Amino acid sequence: MAAMSTQRPGLGAYRTPLRETPFHARTAAWNLNQSWVLWAGYLTAGTFEDDTMEYFALRNQAAVYDINEATWVEAPPTYIDNYVEASAWDGSTIAVVRVAGREEPLTLRWSIGDEAWTIGAPIPLEPRGMSASVGSPRGIVVWGGTTSSYATEAATPEPGDAGARDDGAFYDLAGDEWHVMAPGPLDARAWPDAVWLGDEVILGGGANGFDTDQLPVDPAIAAYDVDEGSWRVLDAPPADDLVVDWNGVPLPSFFIQPTASDAVTIQGQAEMHSGPQPRWFTLGDAWEQAPFYDLHDLSTGLIATSATIDNPGDGPFEVDLRIGDSWLSGAAGPFMNRMQPAVGVTGDHLLVVGGDKGPDLEPTAGAWVFDASG
Repeated sequence: MAAMSTQRPGLGAYRTPLRETPFHARTAAWNLNQSWVLWAGYLTAGTFEDDTMEYFALRNQAAVYDINEATWVEAPPTYIDNYVEASAWDGSTIAVVRVAGREEPLTLRWSIGDEAWTIGAPIPLEPRGMSASVGSPRGIVVWGGTTSSYATEAATPEPGDAGARDDGAFYDLAGDEWHVMAPGPLDARAWPDAVWLGDEVILGGGANGFDTDQLPVDPAIAAYDVDEGSWRVLDAPPADDLVVDWNGVPLPSFFIQPTASDAVTIQGQAEMHSGPQPRWFTLGDAWEQAPFYDLHDLSTGLIATSATIDNPGDGPFEVDLRIGDSWLSGAAGPFMNRMQPAVGVTGDHLLVVGGDKGPDLEPTAGAWVFDASG
C-alpha cells in the first residue's frame, strides 16, 4: 500500500513567491529595513526606515505640485500631533484644521514661499471627534460629531456619554475668519458625512451615538449655504434601498460621497459589491438613480461608468450618457472591467488608462478613449 502523504492539502500556494510590483526595484533601494507586507499577492513596503517618523509624517507633512512648472514644492512640517480633519487650498494658500483630541481646536495656514505655518483664526467650537469636516477652495466646514470622552481620546466613554453635537462653523480661507453656522434642521449626530456642492455643503448620515440603534431622525439630509448662512432640507433619500451591514445587523443608513462631477451620491455600505451597479445621486434637489456607479462631467452632461474598484473581469466596462433629464445608452468598452484604472474627462471625451485586470489583478498598460460627441 502506498504511503500516506503527511502534507496537508492547500499548502502549495504558500511556497509560491509573492509577485513584485513594477516599482519593486526602486522601492527596494529605499527600503532600508527590508520590511515587506502582502497586498493582493504583491510585495509592498511596510516601512522604509523609521516607522514612528513615517507614521506621523502622514499626519503633519504636506506638499504642492505645480502643474504648470511640473515641480513639487514641499511645505514645512505642521507639527500637529493628531490627524487634521480637513484642508482647503485656493491655489496659493492652504489651511488645515484639527478639532479632535484633548487640546484646543487649531487652524494652521501656509502660503507658497512661507518658511513656516502660521496659526489662523481660532475655531469657535469645542474639541470633538467623529465630525463632518470637509474643505474646498472656499474654505472648511466642520459640523456635528461628539464631544464625549471617548471621541476626545480618553480611555473609555463614560456611561451614557454620547455627546452628539448639532453645531458647526465655516472657515473662510480668503479672509481667515470662522463663522458659526446658524442652527439647522438636522438632529445631533456623530459620524455625519459632508460634501461641497457649489456654495453649499450637503450634510447628513451618521448616528445619534455609539450604539447601533441610535440612528438619526428625519430630516436625514440638508444643505447649508455658506454665503447666506441658511439651511434647506433636501428630499429624503431612498433609504429602503440603502442598507449598512453593521456587525451582521442590517440598518437603514448611508454614506454621502462626492463624485468627479457636480453630482453628490449616496451609497449603502452593503451595496458596495463587485460589478456595475446603479447609484443614487442628486444635483442639489431631487434624488435620481444613475445606471452605473461612477459619475463624471462631460461638456454635454453627466456620464456614468462601471465601478472602477473591486470589479476586475466581471463584465465589459460600460457607459451611459445623461443628456438633459434622460439617460441614453452608451457603448460597452472593448475591454473588461478592471480595478482602479485612471479615469478622466475633457470636453466630450472619457479616458480610461491602465488598472488591474482579472482575479490575479494583473497590471495592464492599455488606454481607451470614449467619444461622446457622436
